Amino acid sequence: LFVANPLNRPANTIGPGAGSSPSPAAASPSASPSGSPTPASNLPAFICNSSTGFVAATTTPPQPPVAFVDLVRIGTHAGYDRITIEFNNTDPGQVDVTTQGDAKFTQGASGQSIMLAGSAGILITMKGADEHTYYSGPTDFKAAYPVLVESRQVQDFEGTVQWGLGLSKSACYRAFFLTNPDRLVIDIQTP
Repeated sequence: LFVANPLNRPANTIGPGAGSSPSPAAASPSASPSGSPTPASNLPAFICNSSTGFVAATTTPPQPPVAFVDLVRIGTHAGYDRITIEFNNTDPGQVDVTTQGDAKFTQGASGQSIMLAGSAGILITMKGADEHTYYSGPTDFKAAYPVLVESRQVQDFEGTVQWGLGLSKSACYRAFFLTNPDRLVIDIQTP
């Protein structure tokens, strides 16, 4: 599934049928950059049993050659755990979200395997992104949340940034972009 944004609309939903659901950013332009939860009525449905959830282009050419990550944070809320990846200039050109049956990930250019805490995982791949120029925060978050137990950067090389999410169990997720500031949000459904 490829969703392009020729009209340069401010946001895209991540998931099957991404182009057919309302834009969370359009419905919630004042979404807080502090990590506060977004009203659930404006969010896409959770996706379950999907190995690859999304590919999207969110800006129209000419776009900056790279989206610069400047903040990464995690949190837990009623019904979901969340990772938010914020950009200081634009969204990445392409994002893939892939679930997996274990918490084993491969580190970018080195090819080394790493095991995160948990028994399942989600891999977030952002192409056209850079996390080393402006981001100086943690690259490994340990959490005691209901489902999200570890979030770790596994690649920042040649315009591709990847984050591995270690989960306590397989879980449904939803992913979407918000604006002001530009950010990618991944929610993992909790019991």
